[in-house]
Amino acid sequence: MKELMGQSFTAKLSCVGGAHKGAVIFSESDSPGWSGWLEVLKDASRAARLKFTFLKTIGNRHQYAITGADDAGYYAKAALGVSFNGYLGMYHNAKVENVWTLECGEDKGKLTGFWLRDQDGKPVLLHEVWHDTGTPLVPLVSGNPVLNVAKGAVAHFLPIEPRVVS
Repeated sequence: MKELMGQSFTAKLSCVGGAHKGAVIFSESDSPGWSGWLEVLKDASRAARLKFTFLKTIGNRHQYAITGADDAGYYAKAALGVSFNGYLGMYHNAKVENVWTLECGEDKGKLTGFWLRDQDGKPVLLHEVWHDTGTPLVPLVSGNPVLNVAKGAVAHFLPIEPRVVS
């Protein structure tokens, strides 16, 4: 993990938040606007590869622009953004603030993964909602836990199959 900081890289992500853990995936749906949200699923075979383009270091925090990696299919080069109701999703055409801060965790001097914060400093959270909001705009067609900046347990990430890129 330490060798990745301050460099651009791609990785799939494993996520732990509260009682949930699994691979970060792009939600899938045939309905426009219902796919491309970041969810967590125990099936690691669907893990989404993301590209972290290094922007700058501020103290012990590293800022990145995050997009779908070149091999991410439809979401290749789509920017990670926050919806108006706080959910993380991939955006092709909408203008989003794509500046994410990585904060590394350490245990006895060894890096143990990272946390993410959005451009406003809000931590990325993992929350499971069972369509209890009463609105059809919530991107939770699958019932999988979703990444957001509004509600839930702080999400902790570990890179899977990281690759440094130029």
